[in-house]
Amino acid sequence: MTWKDSVKIPIATLKAGGPTNQVLLDLSFPDPPVTFSLVKGSGPVHIVGLHLVGSPIFEEEMDDMEEEMPDDEEGDDGDEEYDGRKRKISNGTNKV
Repeated sequence: MTWKDSVKIPIATLKAGGPTNQVLLDLSFPDPPVTFSLVKGSGPVHIVGLHLVGSPIFEEEMDDMEEEMPDDEEGDDGDEEYDGRKRKISNGTNKV
């Protein structure tokens, strides 16, 4: 078999009224066009996908950037644990 030969493989097997009504797949089709056909049943069948173009170099750079970012330490964001007590707010004038 060469890369130009057609390949026929099932990508999903679903039964009407069964517990599975969708299948999540991770497929790649490097040589368009691709043809899908329904072997049994009348359908309808909906195929939804994404066309992603990326390079491994970009993904490696993103991983490196994530490693270089400092982790947030507890208390740095100003969120303090609330103890439920009310506090007085001073207006800036202290009586002595």
